[in-house]
Amino acid sequence: LARHGYIATAPNHPSLAFSVRVLEYFQILNSRCASLSIQAFVHALCDLHKEPYDRTMRRAFSSAYDVHVEITHTVQNQLDGLLHKTTISKYQDACPACVFRVDNEPRLKYSMLTCMDGNESMKRVRRTRLVDEHTSVCVERPDGRGRASHMFLEAEEVDKFKDETLARSPSIPLNTLPTPTPTPSNQTTEPLSLEGADDASPCIPRWKNMSDDSKKKMWGIFDETGIFITTCRHGVVLLMCDMIQSGELGKYPLAMIDRLIEVFGRDILDASDIGCQFSTTANSSALVGPKIRQNNFRFCVNAFHGYAHCRQCQLQWHPLYTEGVGLEDFETCERVFSESNRVATCTRHASKFHRRQALLQHFARWNADKKAEISRFILNNYRQALRNIRDISSNLATTMSSLRIENSYTFIQWHAEELTYLQSLRKPPEVDILAMNYVKALKRLKAANTKYRWMNTGAETIRSTYSRESAATNSIERARERGLETVLFHQNSAEEYETKLGVQQRWTEDSAEWKAADLTLAEQDYRRALDHLEGLVVARLFELSKMGRAGTCKSLKARSGAVRNAVGKYNRAAAALTPPRQPLEMKVVLDYVFLAEFDLLRDSRHNIQEKRWAHSAEREAAIAYYKLERSREEIPRLNTEITRLMAYIVDKEKRLADAATILEETDPALAYQLRKRQKFEVALNAVHRRRIYEIAALDGFTGDRHAISAFCTAEGGIIQRGDELEDEGGDGDNIDDNVEAAFQVLSFGD
Repeated sequence: LARHGYIATAPNHPSLAFSVRVLEYFQILNSRCASLSIQAFVHALCDLHKEPYDRTMRRAFSSAYDVHVEITHTVQNQLDGLLHKTTISKYQDACPACVFRVDNEPRLKYSMLTCMDGNESMKRVRRTRLVDEHTSVCVERPDGRGRASHMFLEAEEVDKFKDETLARSPSIPLNTLPTPTPTPSNQTTEPLSLEGADDASPCIPRWKNMSDDSKKKMWGIFDETGIFITTCRHGVVLLMCDMIQSGELGKYPLAMIDRLIEVFGRDILDASDIGCQFSTTANSSALVGPKIRQNNFRFCVNAFHGYAHCRQCQLQWHPLYTEGVGLEDFETCERVFSESNRVATCTRHASKFHRRQALLQHFARWNADKKAEISRFILNNYRQALRNIRDISSNLATTMSSLRIENSYTFIQWHAEELTYLQSLRKPPEVDILAMNYVKALKRLKAANTKYRWMNTGAETIRSTYSRESAATNSIERARERGLETVLFHQNSAEEYETKLGVQQRWTEDSAEWKAADLTLAEQDYRRALDHLEGLVVARLFELSKMGRAGTCKSLKARSGAVRNAVGKYNRAAAALTPPRQPLEMKVVLDYVFLAEFDLLRDSRHNIQEKRWAHSAEREAAIAYYKLERSREEIPRLNTEITRLMAYIVDKEKRLADAATILEETDPALAYQLRKRQKFEVALNAVHRRRIYEIAALDGFTGDRHAISAFCTAEGGIIQRGDELEDEGGDGDNIDDNVEAAFQVLSFGD
């Protein structure tokens, strides 16, 4: 059967077989449409052959498909073993722009930019059977098969770090931990899952996941509760692992950081949703912390998620203010999950082996697509960086002149001043808290006395009947008793605060102490109203990110009503301040895209409106300056990535040709498979050459045009000798005429 192109569904006396071509079609279709299940495909086959569907056919197809995948996997492993002698070589093949280092290349501040995040869509139901009301046992069929991969971290490797988030290493004081770029930081944060985190940090409540209690039922149903991944900036998935009966615990990123340093070495910048908090946990780990410091491994937050962090956190950890990141937004994981979520529809009830097989197949196809798009990524980013430099430079110069800003160093000074100001904001000292509570107690005591005196000043009109007179009298007496109890309670409370504060004579509304505490109390109410309003705007910000999904419009409408009420509450609290704050308008609040303005409103003890960096025009100019700086940083990184990609293509084509020559004499069957891969690589490299040539023709390109000309005119290149790029100029208008042959290479058959 195998010689005739069929794979049997049973080892002995098979009654059914599937052609290799059909199995290959399903593998390709499933890799492109992950929601296509085996059951749906077998249904389609039955419809095609006008046969009734039988569930045994699904199981038979699954068995034959497993054999087909095992065969293709074995062939790929043999080819990889011939082409890749080390683990780093496999990663070079996945993303050469990040990993394929070239001798004497310019040193970047960060040699590699990565991001990591978890996703709970890829859950797998654990098959159990109830023994009694409180006990269940696993009834999954034993399956000794496994599917290993260089990018998959097994549970045993991850669990080595399970105790690293429980306590800090006593030998590492917090003041010795690395600081974020570009300014010093107080890293007072905790694990990714925020277990035991200090709630005093303003970022933590915004990112705290559901409590453990709310997830216990989920953990009882699912075995694998999701996946945790690390990607490079080009979208290639470098590492992944299963989350086992848990949420996003700190052990998952710790294990990945350890592997990243082991494989890729120094100067890596990694971003996550709460990289600000996780930095301390990682640096405090006894297993990972020393490696982080020795290899200059740094952290930041994602661009989109970072705008929901507090302003102080943004100034220290956001990519906009982090030197060396270029135009990277670190939201790659969200893009990965947007497509991998489709795999979950077919793996929710799959076995452990089939779930792993589906995941690896999906991400192998994903990585292949991202590798094919590396040159497009570089081209688009180069265009964006040059456009930003051209547009922002002229606009910023005009803005600086109109605002009378002498030089760009002013923006750096403003950044430092704003950070210092925000770091100075602390909750009131203990004595202020006691004074505020004392004034609250006095106000409650005054209100209770007023109510009690009113009860004693008049008598209720007695009705004519004795029963009604008796009921009214009893009601009045009970109200007087409760009023007296309330007066005594608040009296005792006020006396306790007088003892703590050492008050000799009770404060009155005319006393200076009362007025000062009352002012602080008004500021506290103001901040609470502001925090509530900010929280609603954060929720609205994330609702906007889901625009287009079912139910979003209704949710936004309800959220806007809540924001309107919160704005009214804020304006009342702002009017009670001395001097009163300017009221907010609903339209202004709804137009907030970033949350920086809220932190500027928070402190009412200082008039920060006198600071130039607090004015909206100056702040917009500062943002434009930092965008310009990040755009300028992007150019050298892109030039380096072009050099790496070209060197990789030359090296890979040589290795493929040499390996094919050797295999043709020793293993012709394997040589045939290698030639198929070589043919695809040549066609793909032609596309890369076309795009690299187009990059070199851009007005403003600062890379090595001579090297690109030599690369594109070499054997297999896309341009003819004599058409090389000049050192200056060249707008790329006639590129299509020069590279038309490259697309002909893609039209190859079997």
